[in-house]
Amino acid sequence: MEPLRTHDVLLATAGRALRPLPSMFTAVSTDTRQIPAGALFVALKGDRFDGHEFLAQAAAAGAAAAIVDRDLGESAPLPIIRVRDSLRALLDLGALQRKRLGAKVVAITGSNGKTTTKELVACCLQTRYATVKSPASFNNFVGVPHTLFLADASTQAVVLEVGTNHPGEIATLAEVARPDVAVVTNVAAAHLEGLGTIEGVLTEKGSLLDFVARGGVAVLNQDDDKSFEPLRARARCRTVTTGVRRRADYMATMPHCDLDRIAFHLNGRTRVRVPLIGCHNLYNALTALAVAAELGVDLEAAATALRHFEGPPGRLKKHRIGSLLIVDDAYNANPGSMVAAIKTFASLPVAGRKILVLGDMAELGPESKRMHHEVGTSTSCGRFDLLVTVGDDAAALREGAIERGFAEAAALHVRDADAAARELLARLRSDDAILVKASRKTGLDRVVTLIQNTARGASGEARGAAS
Repeated sequence: MEPLRTHDVLLATAGRALRPLPSMFTAVSTDTRQIPAGALFVALKGDRFDGHEFLAQAAAAGAAAAIVDRDLGESAPLPIIRVRDSLRALLDLGALQRKRLGAKVVAITGSNGKTTTKELVACCLQTRYATVKSPASFNNFVGVPHTLFLADASTQAVVLEVGTNHPGEIATLAEVARPDVAVVTNVAAAHLEGLGTIEGVLTEKGSLLDFVARGGVAVLNQDDDKSFEPLRARARCRTVTTGVRRRADYMATMPHCDLDRIAFHLNGRTRVRVPLIGCHNLYNALTALAVAAELGVDLEAAATALRHFEGPPGRLKKHRIGSLLIVDDAYNANPGSMVAAIKTFASLPVAGRKILVLGDMAELGPESKRMHHEVGTSTSCGRFDLLVTVGDDAAALREGAIERGFAEAAALHVRDADAAARELLARLRSDDAILVKASRKTGLDRVVTLIQNTARGASGEARGAAS
């Protein structure tokens, strides 16, 4: 980022300087492990940490001052800016940074596909523009400002991911981001613990559209039956549509999905191939091309870039180790994405058995067990040889699967990821294919790692014996 004037920081945050401050700050940071010299440290309080306890480390790392929201007396080891709320101050600094940028800003929300779509959009935009994108899934009150801080005067495009689990979060972030292009990938049952109902999810996701910059555009999924019309009616800006099943401004014709890629023609012309699995990724790729076209990117160049796309980890990511295939979708889960992953896995041609390792889906509220049960019934869409369910609510997933004909003896239930790994490793055979999916808190990424390590070790032993 370009240096921030202290005067602008004080105005933006309504902060009060308690000691003389430098005239400029080189950066803004919330992490004492990554502070450039001359940066402004924002002390945040989280569930498991309190940045106010790390002011000495911030000073030692080279921070020039800190934003705090409590009285520290004379004990502070560096100059202080006192504010009412440090997190609000961070958002205010993010808004200040947004106003300073000459770049076009793309903001992406939705119940499913946000991170993959963000990566696809950035891949397309990079063919023309110097582009900054959200690292990993930096999509909350800390992550969105952090991404904006990564941009500087040379940045021409910023791609933000915007998430939520409580009402009002997206509106707050959208007011900071003021996107030139707003994307809602879809609306489904997710974060119901905080948002209540599907209607609550729709209202929350739709608030992104309220803050589109003047002259901006919204990209909406015309095939998302329940949300498209309400979202289009809410948008105060120009809207463009994407679609696979219905005629749209940006349409995927002749779609194809297999074990190695998705493919389609954009509006019957531009040939698109992306090394992703899952037909739902047709929508993510289509959205990326729509955003690129709206921002003046050559579509042939964008399509060429997508042929070499490297998808984000933990999202239907294939790992081949010897004859074993692992499909790692352990980063997160809700009912829509879980069913999509199961259907995708069912369609994959494999030589051996197909094994499902499915864990708890978090933040579904009082309907959680019912929704897990419904996901379990979706396992009837294909032939699966073994099911391992993980976590308290996932027991209902197992019950739903058995209800729809899954052999009870082949459907195991365990309490946690470590137990799942033990059960799975005891049963693995060559040529097995395994889908691993759950919400992050279930920790099934550990299962993926253990399977990988064990399989690699076995392959190494086999090679050693053969030599």
